[in-house]
Amino acid sequence: MNTKPIPAAAYGRYSSHLQNEQSIEGQFTDIYAKAKRENYIIVKEYVDQAMTGRNDNRPAFQQMIEDSKKGIFKAVFVWSIDRFARNRYLAAIYKHELRKNGVKLLYAAENIPDGPEGIMLEGILESAAEYFSEYNAQKSMRGKRETALKGKYNGGGILWGYKIDKENHYIIDKKAAPIIRNIFEQYASGVSSNKIAANLNNSGIKTVLETSWDNRKILQVLRHKAYGGFYCWSDYCLENKIPAIVDKKTFETVQDKMRKNKEKAATFKAKEYYILSGKLYCGKCDSRMVGNRARISRKTNEKTCYYSCSGKKLYKNCDLKSFRKEFLEELVINEIKNFLANDSILEQIAGKINSLLEHETSTFKLSDALKAQLNETEKSLKNLLFAIEKGIISETTQNRLSELEIQKKDLILKIRQEELNEQRPIISKEQILFFLERFKNADTNDINTKEILIETFIHRVYIDENYLRIIFNISDENSERKIDLKTIQQAEKEKNKFNASSVLDTSHKCYHTDYAKSYKNF
Repeated sequence: MNTKPIPAAAYGRYSSHLQNEQSIEGQFTDIYAKAKRENYIIVKEYVDQAMTGRNDNRPAFQQMIEDSKKGIFKAVFVWSIDRFARNRYLAAIYKHELRKNGVKLLYAAENIPDGPEGIMLEGILESAAEYFSEYNAQKSMRGKRETALKGKYNGGGILWGYKIDKENHYIIDKKAAPIIRNIFEQYASGVSSNKIAANLNNSGIKTVLETSWDNRKILQVLRHKAYGGFYCWSDYCLENKIPAIVDKKTFETVQDKMRKNKEKAATFKAKEYYILSGKLYCGKCDSRMVGNRARISRKTNEKTCYYSCSGKKLYKNCDLKSFRKEFLEELVINEIKNFLANDSILEQIAGKINSLLEHETSTFKLSDALKAQLNETEKSLKNLLFAIEKGIISETTQNRLSELEIQKKDLILKIRQEELNEQRPIISKEQILFFLERFKNADTNDINTKEILIETFIHRVYIDENYLRIIFNISDENSERKIDLKTIQQAEKEKNKFNASSVLDTSHKCYHTDYAKSYKNF
């Protein structure tokens, strides 16, 4: 019995002028084929053209994330991990966002299996994608740095308000410059960004893309340092390397006002990240633990963050108490550090993932899928040529014949490339160990790093009044750790009376002794 196809979205991206719409077409060909095999139907497409995957400043990508909240689709297909993001921090953050919205992330060119090692493999491949992205960027950095130091055009889109002369120097676009100056002058005089947008729309002035103005677009213009005469590229921000459109006094006034407004807004928009969200479960009723904030002082309006069982609200029958956010997250992060500190476990993980890769690459080959597409294309060509021989010739048949011939050539090239790729291992055991070492030495003070570690290595965490049970993404005897919470909580109480280090190191040892060092912060 055929089940109803599951709605999904397709995301495609190419990053430079060396690629084009054909790159997207090739990605979507594989995506649609994979979606059909997995019983999904693509209901929406998102495409970012000539945009890097090293940041999240991609309109279609952001729209896809926003749409994931609406229940339009249950999965997002991308061609490969590096098409989604080349930065592993961003990849983890947005995968977490999709998962929170009930949306899976699936790949057309990388057959990552379900199960614990598959999840860990995905994290390692993300790390590899970022590593090789950085490596390739460094190789091309030297020439671009010299170009930047000369204040010349360095590739990519040309900022609105400027043109490029024959020697690749920036010159002011006399048509756009008065509009930009007017935007800066209005904001400097106290006009809000919303009001500036309304004034421009009422005057019939459009953006560079011939669309209406809004608050966000006005702020984008005001943030560009180039309009004040600064050439900013990579870590460089050089003055007097590009002609200024806005005078120095007006520009500095605007930047100062924007900085103060941002600081003011930040006091009302403090965002808490609950990095165990989606991984932490109640040990009593198996419901998810969710993040909450509560005021602990009416005088100071001071608030604390904690995790509580969602079963309390949903079923009204769970009496598990709430746990402090920092307390639980620090426990889990420290346990991941202990897990990664064991070289024999890392060796075991690398071996399992390497075996998994070898199995998957031997059972699934993208070249086979491409050959099947080529076979279908050749059948279509044969049928079309037969129709032409019978005298059925029109502009439509001629256009279709050209399309099929181009598609055939493209598929032949892709098959050859994939067959070359399949002749060498995707990633060796030594490389897997290298990327595991990168996780091992990661800065756990950084919130993004914490999210990466939890996403990659943690399958689930269960908690009740007595124990915290951590299940790792590895299917063997090392997969589970159990922490005695009462011992730790008692040690915390004693710490308030005596010297923390002497108490924790002697009479109140934790389940794992490394915790003694970390609890000095609680």
